[in-house]
Formats: sequence, structure tokens, C-alpha cells
Amino acid sequence: LPGLEPASPLEPEQARFRLFDSISHFLVNAARSQPLMLVLDDLHGADKPSLLLLEFLAGQLSDSNIMILGTYLNISGDRILGLLAQTMGKLDQAMAHFEDALAFCHKAGNRPELAWTCYDYAAMLIERNKAGDLAKAVDLLNESGSISSELGMSPLSARSAVLQEKAESVPVQTPEFPDGLTQREVEVIRLIAAGRTNREIAEELIISVRTVTTHVGNILNKTVAANRTEAATYASQRDLVSPNSDGDR
Repeated sequence: LPGLEPASPLEPEQARFRLFDSISHFLVNAARSQPLMLVLDDLHGADKPSLLLLEFLAGQLSDSNIMILGTYLNISGDRILGLLAQTMGKLDQAMAHFEDALAFCHKAGNRPELAWTCYDYAAMLIERNKAGDLAKAVDLLNESGSISSELGMSPLSARSAVLQEKAESVPVQTPEFPDGLTQREVEVIRLIAAGRTNREIAEELIISVRTVTTHVGNILNKTVAANRTEAATYASQRDLVSPNSDGDR
């Protein structure tokens, strides 16, 4: 309007208060006709602004007909220890913690936490980037992406896809294996030679049975083996079998 001076921009704290206050008033007015219940899922993944809003609402709505119910997934203590060790640069120690976290999640059947553990473990392996780390990271991200997509954990699913692209683009010095076998495929064929089933291989490498099945198919194609017995013979003839592979069951 003519002669009306534009409002001066608000400081971030002022703008945030106005937004939070508007949300609070809206909820209070809505609750005057009937009680409301706000269900906030996955608070473990909330960012700082979301937590500040929740804290503000908890104070403002204490005398209203509104109940706030939050869900928070069980988090493996070993995963937290793994993240701490990674932050401190102790990557081998972090790996041990992440392995324990994977074992815990599989045993407890905590699939949401398993998806997060796979993601965090993969990120650490990409950072460490020793022989076999990137292949294992891709397997972990495949599992994280599969679980998160199935459970509707869209943000984690998107993160896993982005990190997988990074893992597949990182250059790495890998040992040369015959017929284009990857480090992970060599690990699988060694266990095939030791007589492991797909489920046993999955448990030992802490990956899904579906991922093992994919690796076995790739191995049979690359080695032109008709079955697991021929694949085991192939591994033995090319010195791919570990010395203890027959007696470490």
C-alpha cells in the first residue's frame, strides 16, 4: 500500500517463535471442540528444529485437551559405540562394535534398527576403504535400502541409495581374482567350498540370504560352474580356499 513501510525482516529466533506460537494456537483452537492426540513417530530421527518445536508445544499445551504421544525405536548400544569409535578415528574398533550391533539386531528381530546399523556400518567401511570394505558396504546398503523401503522409512531409503552411489564410485585398490570375481564373491565361494548353505553363509557374513543367492549366481556365471560342487572345485584349483575352510565349522 502507498506510504506503508515494509516490515523489517525478523531475526531467526523471532521467526521461529512466531511459527511455533501459530502452530500452538492452531492446535489449542482445534482441541476446543474435542480432545486431540498427536502421534509423533520415529523421534530418534528428529532433527534439532523438530525437537525444539516439540519442547515448545509440550510447555504451551500442558493445560489443553491434547495428548502428545511419541515413538522411539530401540537403538543398539553397540551401534552408538561404533559411531563414537568412528568419530574418534578408531575404525577397526568401530567395525567390531558394528558387527556386534548387527548380531544383536538379527537376534532381536529389530529390523528398523538393523536398517540403520547397516547404513552406519557401510558409511564407516567407505571411510576406511580397506580391501573388501566397499563390496561389503554395498551389501549392507542393499539390505538397509530393502528393509527401509519395505517398512516405509523413506528418508533412510533415500540416504542408502545416495551412499551406495558413493560406494560404487570410490576408487579402490583391490586384489586381482580370476575371472573377475570380486572380494565378496571370493569370500562366498570359500564358504561354498567349506560346505556352507546359503543361510549359513548369510549368518557368517551378516548379510541377507537374498544377497548370498545373488552372489552365488554371479559366481556360477563367472566360473562357468554348473553347481556348487564345481564351484568348490574351481576355488580349490585356483588357491582361493582358506587353509581352515574345512575345519572351522
